[in-house]
Amino acid sequence: MLIFSRNYKIAFALLFAFLLLSTSVNPSYAESSEDVSSQLVVKEVETPKIKFETQAVKKWGPYSVRPRNIGDYDGASVYTNSGVKTFQITDVQMVGIHDGEPAYFTLKVTDFTTGNVLWSKTFTEDVKGRSWDVSNAVPGRTYQVIIESHTNNDTDGGFWITVDGYAYQ
Repeated sequence: MLIFSRNYKIAFALLFAFLLLSTSVNPSYAESSEDVSSQLVVKEVETPKIKFETQAVKKWGPYSVRPRNIGDYDGASVYTNSGVKTFQITDVQMVGIHDGEPAYFTLKVTDFTTGNVLWSKTFTEDVKGRSWDVSNAVPGRTYQVIIESHTNNDTDGGFWITVDGYAYQ
C-alpha cells in the first residue's frame, strides 16, 4: 500500500510539472498570443470612403494637437470592436502658426499595449485635410494615433477617427 501511494505522488508531481511547463509556453489568452508587429496596412485616400464590416461606425473627434517644442506629442486611442479590422484617420491638419515656420512632424500608429510603432509618416511642411485608411488591424485591440513634433515652431492641428469601435483622447 505504501508503494502504491508513492507512485501516485510521483505521477501527480510529474503531471503538475508538465502542466506548469505547457501553460508557460502556450499562453491561453488571446491578447498576447497574437503577433501585431508591423502588420498594419495604411493607405492614403483622397476622399475617405467608409468600408467597414458592420454598421456601428462612428466618426470620433476632433482630437486637437498643439505641439510647441521638439518632442511634444499628443493624439488619441482607437479601439476596434470584435471582428473589426479597419479604421480611418481623417482630416489630418497640422500647420505652423507663424509665417515661415511650417509644421515638421510625424504621424504614427502604435500598439497601445506594447508601444511598438506599427506605421509612421514624417511631414516637413504644413498638412491640410489628408486622410488614411488603416486595415489589417487586430479586432478588439487598442491603437494610438500620435502626432509628434520635430521642431520648436508653434503648430496647431488635429484629426478625426472613424471606426466601428470607439476613440478617446
